[in-house]
Amino acid sequence: MPGENRDRPSAQQNRLPKRRRFPPRIRHFQEPGRPNEDDPAAPLRGNAALGLVRIGYPGVVLLLTDLLVDPAKTARAAAAQGLGDTRSPTAIPLLRFKARLGDANSEVTGACLSALMAADPEASLPFVAKFVRNHDEAVQADAALALGESRRPDALDILIDYWPSARDDALAEVLLLAIAMTRLPAALDFLLGTLTAGDQAVASATLSALTIHRHNDGIKDRIAAALATKGDASFWSGSRRNSLRKGTF
Repeated sequence: MPGENRDRPSAQQNRLPKRRRFPPRIRHFQEPGRPNEDDPAAPLRGNAALGLVRIGYPGVVLLLTDLLVDPAKTARAAAAQGLGDTRSPTAIPLLRFKARLGDANSEVTGACLSALMAADPEASLPFVAKFVRNHDEAVQADAALALGESRRPDALDILIDYWPSARDDALAEVLLLAIAMTRLPAALDFLLGTLTAGDQAVASATLSALTIHRHNDGIKDRIAAALATKGDASFWSGSRRNSLRKGTF
C-alpha cells in the first residue's frame, strides 16, 4: 500500500552519514528550554516536518508523533497534516486518538480530521462525520470542511442531512461552503434550491458559498436564473446582478 515504506529508510538514505540523518529543524526552538505557544520557530518546525514527509524521511511517523504534542498549535497542526500526507496505516490511529482527545485549539483537531479524510477517506468518513455534531461549533465547522474537501457523494449526503440542524448563522455559512466545496452536481442543485427558497440571510450565505464557481459561466447562468425566480426585488438588486456578471457575487 502507498505510504507503507515511509518509516523505512531507502537505500540512498542509508548511505547518508548519521549526522545528516538527524532532522534538527523539526526539533528547533527559538528559545531552548522555554518552548511555548508563541515560539517564533514553530512554523519552521512545521515546515520541516512536511518536508521530511515529502522526501520519505526514515522514521518520519515517529517524528510527527512527537510534534503532535508540540507547545505551538502551528507545529501540532502541521504534524497532523504530515501524518495524513504519509498515507501510512500507522498514522490513522494516531490521528483518531488526537481528534478524540481534542486540543486547546480547534484548528489542530480540524487538521486531524482533514488528514484522516486525506489518508483513508472511506474508512474515516463515519468517524469524521461524528464531529459535525460536536458540542464545539469550531470543531463542527472544521469537520464540515474536511468532509467538503473530500468531494465524496456520501460526505455530501451527511452535510445536507445536517443542514436543517444548523441553528447558528456562522455554522450555517460553513455548511453551505462545505457543500459547495464538493463541486458535485447534487451539491449545486441543493444550493440553488436554498438560494431561491431561503430568506435573505440564507440566500446571501448561499450566494457567498457559490463564489467558488465564479469562473464557470454555465453555473453563473444557472445562479442568475434561480435568482430571477426568487421574486425578491430588494435582494436581486442591480449591484448584485453586476457582481454576478463579473464573477465577484
